[in-house]
Amino acid sequence: MVGSGWRWPSNTVRAAADIKEIVESPKITCLRLCFEDVIGFNNFVGSEKVLALKSFDFALGKIDLLSPVDRYLFGNFDRSKIVGVGSTGVAGGSLASNLLLPRNVQGMKIEEVDNVTSLSQFSQPPNEAWANLEVLCLFRLPNLRAIFDGVGSIGAYVHLKRLVVGGCNQMKSLFSLGQLKNLQNLEKLEIWDCALMEDVVADDGNALTTISSLPKLGYVRIFDLPELKSIFKTTVTCYSLYFIRCPKLKKLPFTTRNISLPTLESICGDREWWDALEWDDPDVKVQLQDRFTVY
Repeated sequence: MVGSGWRWPSNTVRAAADIKEIVESPKITCLRLCFEDVIGFNNFVGSEKVLALKSFDFALGKIDLLSPVDRYLFGNFDRSKIVGVGSTGVAGGSLASNLLLPRNVQGMKIEEVDNVTSLSQFSQPPNEAWANLEVLCLFRLPNLRAIFDGVGSIGAYVHLKRLVVGGCNQMKSLFSLGQLKNLQNLEKLEIWDCALMEDVVADDGNALTTISSLPKLGYVRIFDLPELKSIFKTTVTCYSLYFIRCPKLKKLPFTTRNISLPTLESICGDREWWDALEWDDPDVKVQLQDRFTVY
């Protein structure tokens, strides 16, 4: 069980019997479990019992789901359905390509797994695996290059409300402009310590894109992105912006006609960075000056 230091093995008859007893018990509605390998994890999450649980958090490999940071990320554990995937000790922390996920998972954290290059690697179709996903956290994935492979694959993430990406040093951008139509429910975005990231929303050259806004995005926190040059080539409505140690970010996506300007309550960053910003419209800086605070 989570917190006990005990983990389900997959290579004993007794473990299989114990899992079967839990799956078939009608009394269990909330469950926290740790699994040490993919086989044991798949055997359990593939059962119909998981769909009937009111809440769960399942951890695969070396990952913590009970820290204060996780409570900050996922909120109330008693009402959440969360999966965490960490290094499984196989091939230096690799993740098997046949990993199954509960179809009703709401929160997902993947951390320190070497061979994840995109989330399309999971075995079931993305729209089935992520249909109810609201929170996605990706930490220290050294080979992650893209979260979403093309416009089609991102369609599974239409309910995503919070995205947190940190320590993913092969990513050069987070989204493309054409993918925004499937992220209309995104409310919070946090990015940190991604050494090569140049754009948050990259221009994919799609001149036919009709939706280029994130209407519910209110909170953006970005720090330690040394190569970041642009944030949004789109319209966003934010109330809070944080930019810390992003030395190449010279412009903000605001004009006096931008709908974000009236809704923005605060912008936070380094004083030196703020003073060096370039403005196409000087009136924007005047309007934002009182809302800026030094981090």
